[in-house]
Amino acid sequence: MRRRRPSRRKEETEYNREIKLFLEEFPICPVMKYVRGSKRPTDQVHHTKGRDGALLLDKRFWMAVSTPGHAWIQNNDAEAQRVGFRFLKGYGLHDQLEARICDRRRKLDFYQNDEYDALIKAIKPEYQT
Repeated sequence: MRRRRPSRRKEETEYNREIKLFLEEFPICPVMKYVRGSKRPTDQVHHTKGRDGALLLDKRFWMAVSTPGHAWIQNNDAEAQRVGFRFLKGYGLHDQLEARICDRRRKLDFYQNDEYDALIKAIKPEYQT
């Protein structure tokens, strides 16, 4: 197993402290609200653009989710991308739009179809609707 750099260890310590506060701020899982209409409590953080490098601590792309919600994202990759629960890994051209989608999802504020479709069209061609 690869050893962690000391700087990464420091980042992970900060990360563990920050996720506790983040979960308190967003107590309801947006994935289960979307999939089943239920208010399931959150217990972990999903990284919509991955955890590599600076993304580990970039809260713009964090989403508080429940364990079943996280499993749904992993098992339904295409649908998760289509509705804005997952994006292409790493920083890129559409970070601002993706951050707006993440913010709305965290607050359980799901777009009306026209508004959401306009954002996704701005992000294309990466995402298929």
